[in-house]
Amino acid sequence: MLSAFRQALATPAPGIAITTGGQLLTTARANGVPTFSFTYNQEPRAAIGWGLMPLLAIGEALGLMQDVGRDVDAAIQVLSRVVAESAEEVPEAKNSAKQLARQLHEKLPVIYGAGPLLEVAHRWKTQLNESAETWAFFEELPELQHNAIVGYSLPQAIAKETAVVFLESPALVHPRVRLRYQFTQDLLRKSGVSVLSAQAGDGCALAQMLSLVLLGDYVSTYLAFLYGVDPTPTKAIDELKAWLREQK
Repeated sequence: MLSAFRQALATPAPGIAITTGGQLLTTARANGVPTFSFTYNQEPRAAIGWGLMPLLAIGEALGLMQDVGRDVDAAIQVLSRVVAESAEEVPEAKNSAKQLARQLHEKLPVIYGAGPLLEVAHRWKTQLNESAETWAFFEELPELQHNAIVGYSLPQAIAKETAVVFLESPALVHPRVRLRYQFTQDLLRKSGVSVLSAQAGDGCALAQMLSLVLLGDYVSTYLAFLYGVDPTPTKAIDELKAWLREQK
């Protein structure tokens, strides 16, 4: 990141640094680059609010976005409902996050998203990797229909142990793409692959996207519990960083 920032300094483009401090903050200030700094000492994947909200504020200040505050308020209300519906004390029979985690247990999770939900699918994938310590992948509709749908059936042993989660939103996914969802789901079922879905909450695009992000975070945590692993540490990543520091 620091190397990329230094390269950016050599361009005429205006910049801003969002950082928790360290060399990036020092370099930005030394070069007169505006900064937004904050303190956060937990796992980086849990700092999504710190990474997203400043970007939204900056976008509005630059005239690239409008009514950000209204959308954020709406998103907070939707997220509050997700918390209430997915909380630990809510039994599995009424808790969609626990139900999805149960359905993904001992399966290979693959997350499908379209349009604005593609990066939400990416988030699900990385949360499942880091929190539940399980293999997981994500794909984009309709792009996957140019290639992935041809390979659903083989190897059969993997197909029957795979579960595909479709991230859904009537407002954010184009109607023609929703038709592709339907065709793909039917094809997966014929190939013996489990088909699951996660529905976005109501409201603006920001609220819908974040509702699915939060649901995915809950799912990955509950799946970690089913596997009997601590969802917080990322030992393999820590080992990689330590190994790289030792290399000459």
